[in-house]
Amino acid sequence: MLKPVSVMKIDQSDQDLLYALKTNLNSALHVALLLLPEQFTLRDLFLKITSLSYQGDFRMYIGENKNKISNIVLPQVDAFVELYSNLILNDSYLHWNKTRTLNTIVQQDVTAAAIFRRLLALPKFVIQNLMEMTTLKTRQHQDAEEVIRKLCVSTQRKEKIEHAMKIAVVGLGGTGSAALRFLAQSGHNAVGYEQFHIGHEHGSSHGESR
Repeated sequence: MLKPVSVMKIDQSDQDLLYALKTNLNSALHVALLLLPEQFTLRDLFLKITSLSYQGDFRMYIGENKNKISNIVLPQVDAFVELYSNLILNDSYLHWNKTRTLNTIVQQDVTAAAIFRRLLALPKFVIQNLMEMTTLKTRQHQDAEEVIRKLCVSTQRKEKIEHAMKIAVVGLGGTGSAALRFLAQSGHNAVGYEQFHIGHEHGSSHGESR
């Protein structure tokens, strides 16, 4: 859950769920900040966070409203601020006047130490993908800390992070399979999940579910 949603009910005793929700928000914030420049606005931040949900989505290239991300963010900026306020306020590497408007300017620390901390906070699968990419290129195994330290000063850091973010396609019917193929051919690190056998007849293009 990267974006504000209407939650009907959350079991406050389910600590695993609460931890997963908080971790997801934290990861989204760190990824977005790593992809943003030293100075940006809250509008830029929330647009970047929301765009992570649609990265590599082939529908964004054909048929989808090009303003979809803006249409999600702009009408509910207060909800975004509420969702991320604690994380932003407690981030010692962010500096702003605490005014909660879309045009509020935020300055982030882009020193090697700050970038290193953010990279360490990335989801484990992203760090693992970064290590695999480095191993394939150098043909030498390097530990995670070494890879991250080199990435801190890399001029291609943003591109590498975007490439390391694996995209999951849930459902490999006709549409899902086409999406997965499109993503893979576009160079994205994509994986597909299907509950039935490949070639099943339970997708949206078959039978009664159509």
